[in-house]
Amino acid sequence: MGKPTFSPKSTLELIVKALAAQPAYLLVFGICFVFLVYGGIATSIGLAKDNTIALVSGLLAFIAALITTIIAIRSVENKTPIGTGDADEISRLKEQIKQYESASKDIGELVTEHFIHKIGSLSITHRLIDLEGRTKSEWKWDEIQIIRQGARLPVLSHDMWFSSGATITRGPECSGENRSLSMDIYERKSNSWKCQMIIPGALQYGESLSYSLSAEIDKGFLVTKEEVEKSTEEFKREYWAFCVVSLMEKLELEVSFPEGYSVKCNVGVSLGPIIRSEVSMDGEELSRIRGNKWFVTSNGSARLTVMKPLIGFSYLIYWIPPAEKIVAELRTAV
Repeated sequence: MGKPTFSPKSTLELIVKALAAQPAYLLVFGICFVFLVYGGIATSIGLAKDNTIALVSGLLAFIAALITTIIAIRSVENKTPIGTGDADEISRLKEQIKQYESASKDIGELVTEHFIHKIGSLSITHRLIDLEGRTKSEWKWDEIQIIRQGARLPVLSHDMWFSSGATITRGPECSGENRSLSMDIYERKSNSWKCQMIIPGALQYGESLSYSLSAEIDKGFLVTKEEVEKSTEEFKREYWAFCVVSLMEKLELEVSFPEGYSVKCNVGVSLGPIIRSEVSMDGEELSRIRGNKWFVTSNGSARLTVMKPLIGFSYLIYWIPPAEKIVAELRTAV
């Protein structure tokens, strides 16, 4: 078997043919080969004839070959083409970038078209004070900001309600964190209220607003399993939920219970304001919460934190209360 022949001409022809189907880093290998051949010839002439110019140019050619080899190897390892690449692929990528930029712009315009403000964070705390169901609740809004230039926000509306057997005994009371507010309660029932928070001078673009509401409620929570089963609620659990209707960076829900009142709390997410069953919970959003470990329980309390909650979804903490017999024993012990 004869030895394979090796010539610069045939090798260059192979490189040219390969470039038609392979990424551009093959061109770098071809350049490296040319430098290598020239460097070897020039170095040999320089050494044989004591020609300094030929010797130096040969050494420079070897260095250039080494550099191009390193570049090519790293490009191959990282699977990153060198050179102009495929024109169609570049064109396709540019088109995708334009589509993403256009979509981002459309989303931004859509948000500012339908919303004029966003909430930095909303923290809601419900504390079961005693075993009769008396509850103390607090809502705290932080960093409400106008997101549309030229817009203004003169009022914010709230609709708060509790279970059918609840009675609001104190409040709502308002506390402005960074500016004075006035509250207009235009509809009030024993277990609910509707109000408007009036902002003197209105909230302007570039300004922020923080404030809180608090109230105390009798029978704010049902404390026994039997009470829950007899209730008219379709979802046979006790719970506290909040339905997101505004742009919001962070939502926090927290519930706490008296000492000795032991329940296992769960997290839920449901589309819309009505909670029907555990089966109707949104699995994808629950996975996001669990994956980020946003739901935390401890002895006597549970807290849910959701970053960028979805508009139209209700986030809730729910539990099954103890049996009436157990609660009666706890009342006697107290």
